[in-house]
Amino acid sequence: MTDNGELTLSLNGTTVDPEAFYVTFDDYQPAEGWTTTGKWYYSSGAANHYDRDNHGYLTSPLMKVVEGAKLQFDAKNDWNTNYLKVQYSEDQTVWTDAPEGELTLTDDYAPYEATIPVGYYYVRFEAQDVYIDNITGLKRCTEVVNAVKGITAGDGPKPWYNLQGQRVSQLRKGQLYVAGGRKIMK
Repeated sequence: MTDNGELTLSLNGTTVDPEAFYVTFDDYQPAEGWTTTGKWYYSSGAANHYDRDNHGYLTSPLMKVVEGAKLQFDAKNDWNTNYLKVQYSEDQTVWTDAPEGELTLTDDYAPYEATIPVGYYYVRFEAQDVYIDNITGLKRCTEVVNAVKGITAGDGPKPWYNLQGQRVSQLRKGQLYVAGGRKIMK
């Protein structure tokens, strides 16, 4: 504080596109639409994969990637065996590694980026013994995207199945379904 009562603060921050999806784990659970496989828990406002022997996955809902966008996130290692790689997929069946490959993590949070091509993709973190937080840079897909041109989720053959082969009675926006042997995005 100065003699005349003024206070000077130095702040650091990041500007986030207001339309970008921003994920923190401050409520100690995965964000809406995100799924996990493997051993995950949520503490200190982060997602933590804590299995030293196996990889796990933290997977986003369908995301829209626009020109120039990059997936941004903070990460750090949890144990010496840490592993982290970003992948993307149009259908959650075939996954492609982001060109950055396996990331080298430190003991302290650091910012990372992954390049995802323009389009509509599910994004996942393949992880082992890491903390992940503050995921942003992509847009949550809010419009209906059709994997098969001319087919909408409201028409076409029934019954509907999810990609695990389970029959579903209600379709969820942003998910991929199979009907009559054709993949259809709701």
